Amino acid sequence: MKKVRAGRHGQGFSLIELMVVITIIAIGLGLALPELSGFARRNQISSGTNELLTAINLARAEAVKRGAAVTICASAAPNSAAATCSGSNQWESGYIVFVDTNVNGTRQAAEELLRSSPASPTNLGIQLNMAGTAVRFAPNGMLNGTIRGAHFVVSSTASPTTREQRHICISAGGRASAMSDDTYLNDARFSGC
Repeated sequence: MKKVRAGRHGQGFSLIELMVVITIIAIGLGLALPELSGFARRNQISSGTNELLTAINLARAEAVKRGAAVTICASAAPNSAAATCSGSNQWESGYIVFVDTNVNGTRQAAEELLRSSPASPTNLGIQLNMAGTAVRFAPNGMLNGTIRGAHFVVSSTASPTTREQRHICISAGGRASAMSDDTYLNDARFSGC
């Protein structure tokens, strides 16, 4: 009977080969992880911008549909049935959309709540940059109480650069649009927002 000797294929990897593979994987991860965190941060900013833009468009559409003023404002407890406006320009704690029957910019118990948005994820900031703390749409869909429009900045507090922030501009006519920081800073059409 003849003995068969195991060749190189039956022995597996050597320690040196294993260390080389692990080193290559570590270098690859070291290069990819910073970009993945930036991707996640930009995705979070984009998601927050889209959610706010949806609420703004709902407020405008409901104002026109109902023929009544509709307001969107920051709320400290947006998920509460008795949610009210917080009076803050910082909207990351959440916001509400409601029919503003007495047109005072704050929600009373009898005023219908149309939508509530919970607090934003950690590290996401939403700031309203205008005089006042609420955005109110008149029954014709135009912004009520402002000539220049409204401007929101959605940004990550963990971002190493302000270039990752997004802007939402609402014209005095009530039309809302979202744009990157580069577009906002370099396009004269948005300078008055």
